[in-house]
Amino acid sequence: MDIYPNALLVFNEDTKHGTVEWRWKTEGDPSPAYKSLNYSWWTPKKSDFQILTKLDAPKRQEAKDEIWGNMQEEIQYFKRLYKLHRDNKKAAKNEA
Repeated sequence: MDIYPNALLVFNEDTKHGTVEWRWKTEGDPSPAYKSLNYSWWTPKKSDFQILTKLDAPKRQEAKDEIWGNMQEEIQYFKRLYKLHRDNKKAAKNEA
């Protein structure tokens, strides 16, 4: 059962197979969709999103790989930002 309106969490991505709709999965406890909205330092995994556009299996996987590749720059940015935050927090704790 989805606890979020589907329309709020649907994203569009231009791929070589056209515009593909995808969203964070809504299954799990807590779900990736919940984490994406409520966790400050959540790092997604490739298995955390699903393709909504109807494609055959090989095209679906190619689209997923392309979308995942497009996300990597932002994911790496937030990983570096989190590491900086963690290091600053550790340094402040050591100074006290």
